[in-house]
Amino acid sequence: MNANPGRRSSDRDDIFDVAGFGTIVVDQISLVPHYPAPDEKLAADEMLIQPGGPVPAALSVLSRFGRKTVLAGCIGDDLWGEWLLKSLAARMIATDFLVSVPGTRTPFAQICADRTRGTRAVIHDEGSLPALTLPLLGLRCDGATPSQRASDILRQLPQARCLHIDGREHDTIPLIIDEYRKRGTKISIDCGTFRRRTIELLPLVDCIIMPASFARSVFGQRPLDRLVADSHDAWLQASHIVITDGEQGSVGWCNGEIIQQGAWPVSALDSCGAGDIHAGAILHTFLEDWPLSRALPFAAAAAALKCTTLGNGTLPKDLDDVFLFLDEQTQAR
Repeated sequence: MNANPGRRSSDRDDIFDVAGFGTIVVDQISLVPHYPAPDEKLAADEMLIQPGGPVPAALSVLSRFGRKTVLAGCIGDDLWGEWLLKSLAARMIATDFLVSVPGTRTPFAQICADRTRGTRAVIHDEGSLPALTLPLLGLRCDGATPSQRASDILRQLPQARCLHIDGREHDTIPLIIDEYRKRGTKISIDCGTFRRRTIELLPLVDCIIMPASFARSVFGQRPLDRLVADSHDAWLQASHIVITDGEQGSVGWCNGEIIQQGAWPVSALDSCGAGDIHAGAILHTFLEDWPLSRALPFAAAAAALKCTTLGNGTLPKDLDDVFLFLDEQTQAR
């Protein structure tokens, strides 16, 4: 089996399969037997620190699938910013377009994962990074003088087959999307938490990935198949729409077809980031032009494997890991 399909379209070093722009967070995850009660001192079964955020997590699994990825955006110039550069590079994610903003603090999240229920609780610090602007993107981590012309900055952005964004930075991201659209790049978005201005970005993208909570904030309390149909009616330009709903599974629309997919049963250890891994797997299938009937089971398998381990950086290990899981599920039926 070809474990490195992402290289087949181009062997040029300056062309990435996926360029990501999105929030970058440091996650500290504690695996505990239960959530602590008031005034309880609780020993963690395991702890780890990882790069977090929807886009970094998606790029991480794409890199393990053999895709060539690059992350652009801002980090703080604190110790956590330095740590992120090293950690992302260790995950084979290019960091040449990450900008260390002087005098700022990197976003940080403390996550408590209940191993008994497979759920999580999150406490987060938004950090002190400014909103993303083109002049900031003109910087480099060495603190070079920013470029002044927007056109010059946009032309410097990395070449990629697909641009993947989250639902933030609503003022600058449309300019970035427009630049990539001119290049013929496909655009995808992971909507994440509902924000009204995220809706402004949806008419600009080809692949929409959103949690059911986001869709229901827009269309009301409806079943998944109705939500994806309503989403297609609202954003006709999108060639792919995928809505995820945790243990309830997912639903997708493509080429007039609606496909539903249940979640694969696993013993969940940590669900934090499962949706981000699902999105990364969907992007892999998007680049491969797989039909939804193949794409949704694959993405559900990747998310299920992630839930069996702590953090977002180890499982699934590679494409073969996902295909083996799918084979095992098929044989178990």
